[in-house]
Amino acid sequence: MSNLEEMTERFEYDIELLQESAFDGIEDEAREILRKNPDKLNVFMMGDGNWCFTTKAPYRDGEDVHTHTDTIELKKLGITELKEFIERWDDTLNLTTAVSMRFTANGQIKIEWL
Repeated sequence: MSNLEEMTERFEYDIELLQESAFDGIEDEAREILRKNPDKLNVFMMGDGNWCFTTKAPYRDGEDVHTHTDTIELKKLGITELKEFIERWDDTLNLTTAVSMRFTANGQIKIEWL
């Protein structure tokens, strides 16, 4: 095995560890956001290149909260840091495309739900 092949294997392993760590961090942060907003937010979903929090009516008339939601609204809900983290690392770690996830504040995580 050449040096470049060894480096590639090591980098792929390192990236996988970083992805797992990032997914754990996203899950923890999203669950905390859901717990802090029980009357407004219902479910966190991430996959197919996107992420969002579903909302409980009548808040925002049931419109999802996502990366394109007004910055002031994201700040009120405590989502700004999560949004910035996902935006910062998505291209490098494929956060919104590598794994799909869906969960409520205290519910079991669902990886495949479609």
